Amino acid sequence: MNQALRASAFALVLLAAAQSVAFAGSWSRPITVRYVMADSETRASAHQSAIDQIRMAAAAQVGTVVESVTSVDGDKFKESIQSVGVAMVRISDVTESASINAAGQVVLDVTATATVDDSELTRRAAELRADPLMRGAVDALTRQNNALRRAIDELSVQMRSGPKSGDLALALSRSAQIQASLLDNEARLDRTFAPGALSSEAQSGAATLALAKQQIDLAILDAFGRARPVASVEAVLPADAGHTAVVRLGWTPDLVQVAKVLSEYLRIEPLGERKSYLQVRNVKNTTGQRRSVLSDALFDYLADYRINLEVQIGESTFLVPALYVGTEWPIDPHCAVRLNAPTSHKEYTSLCFAALDASSSSILGLPTASASNPVRMQITRADAALASSVKLNWVVEVKGRKTQRFPA
Repeated sequence: MNQALRASAFALVLLAAAQSVAFAGSWSRPITVRYVMADSETRASAHQSAIDQIRMAAAAQVGTVVESVTSVDGDKFKESIQSVGVAMVRISDVTESASINAAGQVVLDVTATATVDDSELTRRAAELRADPLMRGAVDALTRQNNALRRAIDELSVQMRSGPKSGDLALALSRSAQIQASLLDNEARLDRTFAPGALSSEAQSGAATLALAKQQIDLAILDAFGRARPVASVEAVLPADAGHTAVVRLGWTPDLVQVAKVLSEYLRIEPLGERKSYLQVRNVKNTTGQRRSVLSDALFDYLADYRINLEVQIGESTFLVPALYVGTEWPIDPHCAVRLNAPTSHKEYTSLCFAALDASSSSILGLPTASASNPVRMQITRADAALASSVKLNWVVEVKGRKTQRFPA
């Protein structure tokens, strides 16, 4: 439920915990974790991951205590209680030692005292059972964290397989976003049990909207992070001012998975031919047709996204759109035309997620005169000598955030 979940992305061995010690109103226990550091990991992040795993272990154990007190029935409720427990674990008396294992890896042995106010946890468990609104809010947070847990498991596989530098940069960015989401969920869970806070958040829909945005952010980053773009230079031709590089491109984001996530909140169009694009039409997500009360807000949120594939040869660059705002005009295929500026006729806009088969002869979202594949990219005479080496970057722009650039 918090940053603790990310620790499951690495090799951890939980050691036997010492006998529990109880004192007034609290559950307290020393717990030791053995943490094997990844090659690219810093000592500070490894330390934090070990602490996070201690919190997870403590929450799992204290959940059993609360269940016995509250006569809980049902695995789903038990899972929610454990989620609440993670947010309440407090850590103290931390000690740490390092060693090298037979494989030459750095191993941290971290011991800390984990404490939970069991009377407060029991109170929260009782409220959770009695209040359907509160139970619904915690269930939503639990579902979100299950999705984050799956994302962490995928990162674990990626890290163990020895990613390239570009993949590593993207994996670390995804990890940071997951961590931020988990911490945000922990804070939101605490607010859920504050007097009056739940009804206020429920009425405004702020909590649900924030969860939806997190889920969409992760789905988009994951889809393009796995898109595996390719580029091959077919020719370098002399031009009046420099040279023209003829570059064939391709990338394959998992638009099926993106569609699955978006369809929970938005009405989406069937995937385009050969799954080459995904379209979300604004006219299908307005009052009267929208899928949920969040449709308008989430459409506007996504409309602030721009993702481009940056093709770089030397110092020369060329941008190809992959997520953009397109027109609602009757053009075949849909999403063929990208809007370069906001339109005053919002109802005539679409969100467009584009894929590109390397064998395709056209590219969506580019001006008609330059919408062919391979693209014709203007480069300098100096860069022409470097045409055999093409670099690809994903450029992610979201209104109100810092532009991010990842090696693809």
